[in-house]
Amino acid sequence: MPVPGYPTRLAASAVARANLALTASATSRPLMPIGVDIDVLASAVVDEMERRQAAREEIERLAAELAPARAEIAAGMARCPGRLSP
Repeated sequence: MPVPGYPTRLAASAVARANLALTASATSRPLMPIGVDIDVLASAVVDEMERRQAAREEIERLAAELAPARAEIAAGMARCPGRLSP
């Protein structure tokens, strides 16, 4: 459903993000709260990115392991004369 004033939700989101970026760049105060250790925060972000990459790789590995079984099931369903159409 479109957002009033924008043709699509994507356009509204893009404008909102651009406005946030402009607002952030116009501020003279630091964007991070005082007392935040940037090095610790960066390390945590890198750790999370690595964890997500490992999860993606595991999903891809499991999908590859399941591919032959999925193909076999699909072939069996195609041979089944009384099957329901998808």
